Amino acid sequence: MHESVRSDIYLFEFAELCSRFADVSNSWDDFVAVAGDYDFVHLHWPESYFAGVKPSDDELNKFNEILSEWKKKSIVVITRHNFLPHTDTSETYVKLYHIFYSNAHIVHHLGQFSKMEFEERYKGEQFLGTLKHCIIPHHYFYSYPSTATREEARAFLGIPKDKLVMLVFGSIRKRQEKKLIGHAFRSIKAKNKLLLIPRWHNVQPSTFDSIKENLDVFGTGYLKELWQKQYMLQA
Repeated sequence: MHESVRSDIYLFEFAELCSRFADVSNSWDDFVAVAGDYDFVHLHWPESYFAGVKPSDDELNKFNEILSEWKKKSIVVITRHNFLPHTDTSETYVKLYHIFYSNAHIVHHLGQFSKMEFEERYKGEQFLGTLKHCIIPHHYFYSYPSTATREEARAFLGIPKDKLVMLVFGSIRKRQEKKLIGHAFRSIKAKNKLLLIPRWHNVQPSTFDSIKENLDVFGTGYLKELWQKQYMLQA
């Protein structure tokens, strides 16, 4: 495990925010020492505990020991953000994710598909029979104001009423992800479909050009950030 994890400012700020409403703390020292009296231990992104450095077999074994001890004294909850890391799907990370889930009591999914994929991916694994699942949708659906109706949102964005909209959130990290978007869009058996891709302030114009060439998207542009959340969610 990597010492730099303790300096993750986001985690500490998030824990501080949560502590205003509940008894929440974030302690790297407590975690690795399996110390403290915690009702729940809530884990995210397995690879982040090694700060992006691929763990060795010894480190995997040590991490398994730590989680096994936590499982004996607290309820271990894991939020499933990804199937595997975006940048590395090697056997090492397959083992790491397996260690996480085999030592968990509850897996939190951001959608129904995640639960279905999880049960298929780990079919036959002994831990699958003891795990509990909960589905709490992504915070996008609750964190932003939703004052526009679907009709108003579509009118604002210039989307015809009869269009079937495929909405893509997030950042395009790799060329393979662009191909995945294209494949998914082409697989929709509808003539009146439309691909809607919001935000991506950091994306290069060439990315939009590539998507336009391959998918015949009718237009691109930028909206103020607050409008993006409202209108994209409703449209």
